Amino acid sequence: SLPSHLAIMSTVGDHSGRASSGVIRWEVDAISTLDSEGAESHTIEALGVEWDLHLEKASTEGVDHLAAFLRCAENRSNFWSVDVAFEMELFGKDEKSNEIYKFSKRFDCKTLNWGGCNIKWAKLFDKSNNFVKDDKITVEARITFTNIRGLRIVPTIDFTDDSDPRNDGILVIEGKKLHVSKQLLSLHSPYFNTMFYGNFDEKEKKEIEIEDVQYQEFVELLNVIY
Repeated sequence: SLPSHLAIMSTVGDHSGRASSGVIRWEVDAISTLDSEGAESHTIEALGVEWDLHLEKASTEGVDHLAAFLRCAENRSNFWSVDVAFEMELFGKDEKSNEIYKFSKRFDCKTLNWGGCNIKWAKLFDKSNNFVKDDKITVEARITFTNIRGLRIVPTIDFTDDSDPRNDGILVIEGKKLHVSKQLLSLHSPYFNTMFYGNFDEKEKKEIEIEDVQYQEFVELLNVIY
């Protein structure tokens, strides 16, 4: 992880005003054979990340249930989070009998899936509810994303390219040069503000070496800032 004097920058890239959403509608076959290994829906892409729905047969307090989980693929960046509002509807004989399961959860690099037990297995197969038709059920998961931080849809930036006129500084990490904007880094980090504009020798150097930082992690952080 980044040293504490650099980690302050990991709070940037806050797009809390930006919302997005996605829908997964899934006709699940052979529901009577569903077990603890479960089944996966098709994937959708939202915020540049792949998401899918996982259903399984699970037991809680000795009672079998249908359990539902929203999952996302790993993101190569460690500096991201998104608040998820999840609503899954299981369709029955009419709108009034439909079963709805909801949760709200913040997803990040440590939380890539969330969910739980939705409906009792006996209720699912109760013919009066008409959830199961020809050994199939139909579910629709509606997902809303808010407070989006660090997830980028645009391509990442090549900081080894020295042609960007905005960049007026060179940082050297693990022997590799990164071309950066001193002003932009200073806006997000007192550490760099002092380095570039304080009374230190580094201010006059054309290239500044940063130690105890992993190159790839720092590039990820730069992409969030930019």
